[in-house]
Amino acid sequence: MRAVRRTGSLRIAFALSLLLHLVVLFVHVNLPQRMASSTQRGATQARLEAQLARPRAERGGEPQMPVATPRQETRKTSPAHGLWAARKWSRAERAEMADFLGTLARKPKPRSGRELAQQALAAAGKAGEAYEQENGDRGASLRSSPTKGKPIERISLDLYFDAFINKMNQSARSVKRPETSAGYGKALVEIAIGVDGSVTAFHVLRAANQQAEIEYVRAVVARASPFAVLPADFRATTSKLTIQMCVATQPGAGSGFSRSFGGQDCME
Repeated sequence: MRAVRRTGSLRIAFALSLLLHLVVLFVHVNLPQRMASSTQRGATQARLEAQLARPRAERGGEPQMPVATPRQETRKTSPAHGLWAARKWSRAERAEMADFLGTLARKPKPRSGRELAQQALAAAGKAGEAYEQENGDRGASLRSSPTKGKPIERISLDLYFDAFINKMNQSARSVKRPETSAGYGKALVEIAIGVDGSVTAFHVLRAANQQAEIEYVRAVVARASPFAVLPADFRATTSKLTIQMCVATQPGAGSGFSRSFGGQDCME
C-alpha cells in the first residue's frame, strides 16, 4: 500500500512539474512576439505622424501671389458728450452763429488802385495837416486853368501837388532863409507851371509886409524848377497849372512848405 501511494504522489508531482514547465515555456514564447508587435505598431504610428507633420511640397506650378484686398477706412464718430450735448440752441443764437460763419466765408474784395491811392492821399493829408500846424508857415493851394475839355480828376491833382510840395521842401534845405524879422501880415503869391514842368510865371498877388519871405519863396521855387512834367490827362485838359501860396508868419514856425487844407484861407 505504501508503494502504491508513493507511486501516485510521484505521478501527481510529475504532472504538476510538467504543467509548470509548459506555462513558463508559453510565457517565454509569447512575450517577445507581443513586444515586437507593439513596437511595430508604435513605429508605424510614428511614421504616420512624421508624414503628417511634413507634407510633400507640390511641384510643377508657380506659386500664386496672395491678392491684396483694399482697405476700407472707417471713421469713428464719437457721440457728443458733456455740456454741448445737452445744450439747446435758441433761434437767435443760431442766427448769430450763421451770420458769424457767413462773415468768415466771405472773402474781402481786393482794393483797386484808385482806392489805394485815395487812402494814401488821405493819410498824406493828415500828415500834411500835422506838419502845417507844427512847422509850415507857407500853405499852398492848387488852381488849374481848364481850357479844353473836362476837369482833371481829383486824385491826379493830389498826386501831382504832393510831388510839388515834396520837391519844394527838399530845395528849401539848400536855400538860406533871410535873417530879417518876418512881418505879421499874410502875403499871397501865385506860381504857374507849364506842361513841361517849367515855371512860367511867379506873381505876387498880395505882399503885405512879407517881402523878405516872398523873396525866400521865389528863391526856393527857382531852386526846385523844373518840376515834374504834367501827365497826359493834365495836358488834355489844361495848358498850365496854377498854384497859390499863402505866406503867413506863425510863432515858432519853420522853413517848410505844406498844403493848405482849408484851415488857412490867407484872408487879411
